Amino acid sequence: MLSKTPILIYFILIICLAMPGLGYRQNRVCQGLPRDVELVSTFTYEEPKFIEGFYYDPENDLIYESYGLYEESGIRAYPLEDPISEENVQILYENPPEQFGEGLARVGDSIYQLTYQEGIVNQFHEEIDENGDRHFVLDNQYSIPRTEEC
Repeated sequence: MLSKTPILIYFILIICLAMPGLGYRQNRVCQGLPRDVELVSTFTYEEPKFIEGFYYDPENDLIYESYGLYEESGIRAYPLEDPISEENVQILYENPPEQFGEGLARVGDSIYQLTYQEGIVNQFHEEIDENGDRHFVLDNQYSIPRTEEC
């Protein structure tokens, strides 16, 4: 069942966001989601890389981001209130060149990252070393079955 968790999360998110009438009025899964969004801050993102997925950790006030280009993708974290700079960005994981990291989600203590075209879901847990630096440890990789239509 764990290998289907990221797909289920994306399906629920699509239902809740793409069909707000169904999501907020009729679908019990979506009833706990906030209806209003507040823009906290903006910043310039000048790197020639894509933000593929992210989530906010309110407990540590960090943005976790799956980012990159083909052969240069990974996961990093930075404080919400500070602009991105080399001093405050922590690289948590660098994907192998053959994997293009995309979607990112946290479920309990596990972090899941989807890859593009490879059909792989990476499952991580986060560790903090004695210096306070964070990094992700790869626990499992799951293959997403493909059909001729996909």
